Formats: sequence, structure tokens, C-alpha cells
Amino acid sequence: MTTERRTAGRHARVWATCLLALSLTACAATTAAGETDAQTSAAASGSTSPTPSPLAPVAAFDPAAVSRLFLPTATGSATTGALPLIVLVPGGGWVSHDNGGLVPLAEKLAAAGFAVVNTSYRAGQEGVQFPVPIHDVQCSIAYAARTAAAHGIHGGPVIVVGHSAGGNLGALAAVSGDALHPVCADPMPAITGFVGLGGIYDTATFEPFLTGFFGVPRSGNLALWASGDPIAYVAAGTAPKRLQVLLLTGGNDNVVPSTQAGSFEAALLKAGVPVTLDTVTDVGHLDLITPAVAATPIISWVTTLAR
Repeated sequence: MTTERRTAGRHARVWATCLLALSLTACAATTAAGETDAQTSAAASGSTSPTPSPLAPVAAFDPAAVSRLFLPTATGSATTGALPLIVLVPGGGWVSHDNGGLVPLAEKLAAAGFAVVNTSYRAGQEGVQFPVPIHDVQCSIAYAARTAAAHGIHGGPVIVVGHSAGGNLGALAAVSGDALHPVCADPMPAITGFVGLGGIYDTATFEPFLTGFFGVPRSGNLALWASGDPIAYVAAGTAPKRLQVLLLTGGNDNVVPSTQAGSFEAALLKAGVPVTLDTVTDVGHLDLITPAVAATPIISWVTTLAR
């Protein structure tokens, strides 16, 4: 057995334990203790274009019940008009989705003069699989735009920030065009920016952790897996022309290998999508959502985007 396969096998066992615990925090702790070399090699996804299989209907989902609006609080700054709207999407291994850990980041971004909606979605703990979580995220983004507009904030850039599994879902919302849009109560806004914090963008190289999400091994339904793969959509040319992307990875991230962001960056550059990739030294997977790590690069990048 090669070193690569042994590493993948160790990760599969660790993540299986974590998913049973329904805790990404437990996952990060277990992984950090048992894995000092968590880098895995990126492999070709084998899909040149996503071909979504028939999408399951979405049951009733109320974004208002899982979302919280943070209005801009920067002293001397505008509080209405064409301000940036940032939508935060939590991780949780496609099983859980606690967005409480994103509150400090939301408060910091609001203090910088942005409107922020901290939202969530349903996942494995509710017994749902793909495409329900991405549908929920898209409807949450639509709700966020309407809610901000009700407070006089509209016409500015809409930026989705996703962490870990939320990075996968946020990226799908940003690059899939009309392929995955559910019927939402509110109109879907154009997404002009995406920020990935330790996200997963190449589903083929993360297969052991995504089989439950898709409900079938990748070999059993290549089209379904491609329809949940952000890189496949970028390769197919569905990413909006105005989209810009910021990817942050942790130099000590032992949960999601940096090759995920590297592969996504390469696909975006090939498609002509502006992208910035920043690896933060001495930072682990869960550190990526803390204001001390994420706030400054996001604020600087969004400020440039809004000009």
C-alpha cells in the first residue's frame, strides 16, 4: 500500500468517527492528535462537465429561522445603500451545521461597515442528502438579500463566505449558474464574490467523506457527484463573468488539505476567474473562522471588490 493510500485510509477512519459524533470540533481535535501529515494529493476528477441528475424536491425550509442579520456598525460609515452584503455559511462535515462559531466573525465584519447574514442549512443530522443542503444555502442567500434590502441595503456586491463543508456549498452557489437553483420564496441575487475558508472543492479526492452526502459511491453515479463538484462547474464555464474569489487555507490545517484550494485556484485561473489564494502560517482548520485570522483579509478583499 502506498503512503498516499495509507494517509487517505487514516483520514477516512478519523472522519468516520467525527461524523458519528456530529462535531467538526471533535473532528479537528482527533485529526490533529492522530495526523501530523495530512496532505493528500489532488487527482483528476474524471468529469469534464457537471450533468446534474434529477434533483429531489425541497421540503419546506425557512431561512428566517436559521439566519441572523448583522447591520453595519462602523462609526461614520453609511448604513444604507449599495453596501456589501456578506452571507456566512458554516461547516460541519455535511452532517451538522452549527453557525454559532461564525458570530464573532459576523460582528467584526459588521463593525467594518458591511451587512452580514449568518445563515445555515439542513444536513445529514436531519436525514437529508444532496441537493437539499445546497438548495437551502441558495434560498438562504436569497433571503439574506431581501432582508438586507428591507433595511435599505441593496445594489452592492453579494459575497458568500463558506467554511469547510460550507465552503463546498458556498462555492456551488457561486459557480453553478442556474443548474442547481431550487424554487425559493425570494429571488436569487447575483453572487459577485466567494470566500472559501478551508473549503472542499474537488469532490473526487474527498470521496470517503462525501459518500453519505451524495448517498452513493462516486462510481455508482458520476453525474450526481459532478453536479455537486465546484471544479466541474468552473471547467464547464458556468461561473459568472463578474465573480471574484478569495481562498484562505491554514498552514496547519490537518482536516482539509491545501490541495483542495490549490486545485480550485488552478481551475478558476484557467477559466479566467480572478482568484487570490492565501495560506495563513500556523493556522489550523477551525482557526480559519476566527476574526483574528479571517477578518482582515476578508475586509481588505471585500473593500477592493466594492470599489
